[in-house]
Amino acid sequence: MVSTFDLLEADFFAELVRGTHGLWEIFEFTRLHHPQLDDQRIFERGSDYIKRWVDAGWIQISPSPVYPSTISTLSDAQAFLRQNGAAATRYLGNSPSIDITEEAQRVHQRRTA
Repeated sequence: MVSTFDLLEADFFAELVRGTHGLWEIFEFTRLHHPQLDDQRIFERGSDYIKRWVDAGWIQISPSPVYPSTISTLSDAQAFLRQNGAAATRYLGNSPSIDITEEAQRVHQRRTA
């Protein structure tokens, strides 16, 4: 089980703990922390984070998305990313929103305590 955050994760989860965020915002945080990367590399790095967080049980699809979306599972969200590639690093119609899980909140609290 993953139990620590790197700096990008600490920044993103500090925001996510406050409320729902769009999936594309992960890529915005990746771009903020790695401004030297092009969109394809941002997509790859951000997708790695998403996979890590899904595997760790740290994110879930929000039942109240920021913008309308028909995506209701993390596997559908990952398919959306594969289908759209680097274009998904910015908002696209039907992009899902995510919430932090209780497990991630516990990890975040331990890191910031």
